[in-house]
Amino acid sequence: ALDQGQEVLERVALALVGTRLVRYRIPDGRAVAVVVAALESDARALSVQPNFFYRQDAGETDPGSENLQYALNKVEIGDAHLQARGRGTLVAIIDSGIDANHPDLDGAVVDTIDVTSDGNAAPHDHGTGIAGIISANGLMRGIAPEAGLLSVRAFAHSDAAGSNAATTIGILRGMDWAVKGGARILNMSFAGAYDPLMERGVAAAAGRQVIMVAAAGNNGPEAAPAYPAAYDRVIAVTATDIADRLYGQANQGDYIALAAPGVDVLVLALDQAHLVQSGTSFSAAHVSGIIALLLEAQPTLTADQVLWALTAAAHDLGPDGWDSRFGAGRANASKALRLVGHLFRKETEASKTP
Repeated sequence: ALDQGQEVLERVALALVGTRLVRYRIPDGRAVAVVVAALESDARALSVQPNFFYRQDAGETDPGSENLQYALNKVEIGDAHLQARGRGTLVAIIDSGIDANHPDLDGAVVDTIDVTSDGNAAPHDHGTGIAGIISANGLMRGIAPEAGLLSVRAFAHSDAAGSNAATTIGILRGMDWAVKGGARILNMSFAGAYDPLMERGVAAAAGRQVIMVAAAGNNGPEAAPAYPAAYDRVIAVTATDIADRLYGQANQGDYIALAAPGVDVLVLALDQAHLVQSGTSFSAAHVSGIIALLLEAQPTLTADQVLWALTAAAHDLGPDGWDSRFGAGRANASKALRLVGHLFRKETEASKTP
């Protein structure tokens, strides 16, 4: 072990990034930066960094909002469900625990893991809400109601107010498990700072054609980029309302790929309940569901083809073309499916040409 007076908490081997991680506690009150600097001078350490915290991207909402399932019309889900419903796809939700017993999620959660260390595996509204947007099939209709869900509980209570947080190691352990389990889609409805180790995990998952969707962030238009959304090969999704207006708390920047409904949207909640919620967390979930539809229609789609279909099908908002507020525009499930079908028909015809 590298000895700078720290206490070893755990050792983790992560196949996804090909690395053995050691997590330490600093028992004597020294600043993290001081200990990191000392460890970096040891030639046995490949890299040293803090174990960053991530926060879920749910924000303020209007409890009096009407047309609670307006999101389905916005992404043209009725026509899309005539083409695909997510059958045969696996979506990993890296979040807080999901209430798999909610009647609207009957049979949707096919496997689960808890990578936290708090010993409390109780489900939570946030993860349950994300799961419902993707795969609900009851009173609430999900975007991909026949998609299977892998529940990765990476977020645990971090303070007395019940706030949830996850760490670098916890999220990477969840990603590692989900990729091994066959997930093609990772929904990451959370945000944090730039994190070199997380960037390695994202790159490794992308190299395996895993499609990652993340919340653009809820820190306002002047905020710094939110990660993992701002990493290369991650689809960053911002939130819009029933009138296609941008969510007031949404981050903006050149990493935004597209928008989806995420303001005053209906979600599932604990105790067989439903809530109205807002935030880029929920817009990201809509896009993850749409990708599940695309993969049912064409399981061999690459991540680049998925991004092309989503952005080419998007309904332009704001200035003409891509912009830093809405990206390519509001996601459209029906049109994206038609584009994918057209793409593969062209490829099939080309392969038959002598």
